[in-house]
Amino acid sequence: PLTMAAALQIAFIGAARGALRQDARTTLRPSRDLGDESTPTEVLRWALARALEPDLLTDLAGGVAQLERMGVEQAPPDVGPIPPALVGFGLANHRGNVFTDSFTMGLALSHLGWLARADLLDFYPDADTLAGLPAWRPDDTLALIADTIGAPAPATAPVKREAPKVGRNAPCPCGSGKKYKRCHGA
Repeated sequence: PLTMAAALQIAFIGAARGALRQDARTTLRPSRDLGDESTPTEVLRWALARALEPDLLTDLAGGVAQLERMGVEQAPPDVGPIPPALVGFGLANHRGNVFTDSFTMGLALSHLGWLARADLLDFYPDADTLAGLPAWRPDDTLALIADTIGAPAPATAPVKREAPKVGRNAPCPCGSGKKYKRCHGA
């Protein structure tokens, strides 16, 4: 059975290599129809197979045009359009988890062709765009990886004993003169 990570890798191969697209779609299609009892992996496989259909797959050129449209749609009115390079950078570096966050999964599926065919440098903004971004801080790194490392364990103070433990055959600390087991240890 395919894991989610393997399914995503097959989808990227199919999106990047047209000759393998049909094979990738066939491999990704779940062996049964989706229903209420479908696993998340089956749903992802179905969505990836559907994203590889020719009418939905965004090629690199079409992907850049889509990034331009998104830059116009998402831009604040007083700023103007966001450059496609910055929109692509945001998509490629979105902080969500593609397996657990439906918004991030939607981004990956709708831009599968662009993500699979983009050059490495397409994932980084140009120097002018970087100059306008705030400086990266160590807290930003911790926020980025927080869901992978989990919350830090709370610090607990050592437990202090109020008095040393009294043995069963030791004299009782109450001063009765009896053994502890016959007095307060009973």
